[in-house]
Amino acid sequence: MGRAASNDVVISHSQVSKLHARLKLDGDNATLQDASSSNGTFVNASKVKGDAEVQLRHGDTIGLGAVVITFFLRPALFDLLAARPKLPAG
Repeated sequence: MGRAASNDVVISHSQVSKLHARLKLDGDNATLQDASSSNGTFVNASKVKGDAEVQLRHGDTIGLGAVVITFFLRPALFDLLAARPKLPAG
């Protein structure tokens, strides 16, 4: 994750480093690691320190410099979408 176009997740913001953090997905498991970014990586407002890999849970917030995003596990996101009330036809 970062500002560089070569990242899988590109975030165009001046406070996001070219390579800011590493997000690893393995089935329903996800971890986040800071990539020696200039402005820090945070999970739920707690700084990710050094080479630590932080386990992510559905609904966690990820801070990359001044950018904050919410992490959703794919199955949980589909459950949320399925639970939405249906609009009447026509």
